[in-house]
Amino acid sequence: MDKDLNMIRNIYDDYNNRNGQELPETMQALDDMEKYLETIGLPKQQKEKLHDLIMAIACENERQGFYHGFSAGLQLASEVHSLYRPK
Repeated sequence: MDKDLNMIRNIYDDYNNRNGQELPETMQALDDMEKYLETIGLPKQQKEKLHDLIMAIACENERQGFYHGFSAGLQLASEVHSLYRPK
């Protein structure tokens, strides 16, 4: 599984580096977070740390979703292939 996970992470990282276009909803959520962080009255260093932590969670959640979706897609493709494979 570690080998599979690393392979899928590499695919994800390659895709993200080449096509890192964010959806409008993602950009809106990021903008909302930035605006909120400006209103809560934390010192600049704490706001930056909180921002970094939130972004790290978001990135790992996105990577996890990609991994699970990609794995499910491969499983489905394998099942469909086995249905139509000549015997």
